[in-house]
Amino acid sequence: MPFETGTTVRTSDGQDGGILGRKELIKAGELEDRTADGDAIRMRLSQAELAERPDYEEEETARP
Repeated sequence: MPFETGTTVRTSDGQDGGILGRKELIKAGELEDRTADGDAIRMRLSQAELAERPDYEEEETARP
């Protein structure tokens, strides 16, 4: 699903996915459609689930 950098992402419990102030790696299967008003992308993760994830470190991510 294409979306622009800076797009608002909301967790499954309606929270802004960016409020943690850090980078998280989100898999494509964890994203749903845009919200009904089109102002955000929904995630399948709750804010608590997102908070449990480690910070995203680019050098730790496998590259093709």
